[in-house]
Amino acid sequence: MRRSLIVKPIAAPRRSLALLALLTLPQPAFAQDSAQSRAPDDPAEMQDGASSSESSKRSIISSWSNEKQAAYKMWPAEAKRYYWTLTPERQKLFWGLADSDKVTLSGMSEADKAAVWERIEAKSDPSKSSE
Repeated sequence: MRRSLIVKPIAAPRRSLALLALLTLPQPAFAQDSAQSRAPDDPAEMQDGASSSESSKRSIISSWSNEKQAAYKMWPAEAKRYYWTLTPERQKLFWGLADSDKVTLSGMSEADKAAVWERIEAKSDPSKSSE
């Protein structure tokens, strides 16, 4: 007699579920992050001769705690690129998201990103909420 396996879903962290509940779009498939695709987007790993912008990013990264640097290093290249496009306020909020939400958000269209940021910012500052 053949036994079937029962697979139980892994519980996601609460904050991950909160952001995903805000999203009504299906999550796109993302390519696996590799060292090759990560290197150009990771200022901490760039070679000499990088632009002043990249030097500035390296300087910022080196000022972070070892824990924060390690977390950043694990992000896919797309999430790293997106992080540096954010305002300082949104960068702080971005750190509070689950890594899977960072990837999802960075892969969205600009219109969808704007809608999600509006909700994230409203949740982080209840006085801005229109509900």
